[in-house]
Amino acid sequence: MRREHLVLVAAATAAVILASGYGYVVAARNDAALTLPAGAGIPALEAATRARPDDAGLWKRLARAYRQDGRADDAVAAYVAAARVAPDDAEINAALRDLVANRR
Repeated sequence: MRREHLVLVAAATAAVILASGYGYVVAARNDAALTLPAGAGIPALEAATRARPDDAGLWKRLARAYRQDGRADDAVAAYVAAARVAPDDAEINAALRDLVANRR
């Protein structure tokens, strides 16, 4: 991805999240990683995963937030997205097993 595109993605994500009332910091790295505060809300995490779909850590945080909010189906979908990025992650696999077992 060209540098101009990375800057645009970071700026667009910042606008969406700040307009939603959630703050975050854009960390300057080669891959323009997003760093969200520990208490980032679901809208902020959803925006971050759209901007960084290959970031398993963001998908896990979104899945945990959905789970805490009682949105089990959304949590499963977020963990599945995380598993596509990091298929050997033990936390993701355990959480998926737990969620699927509790849905029966």
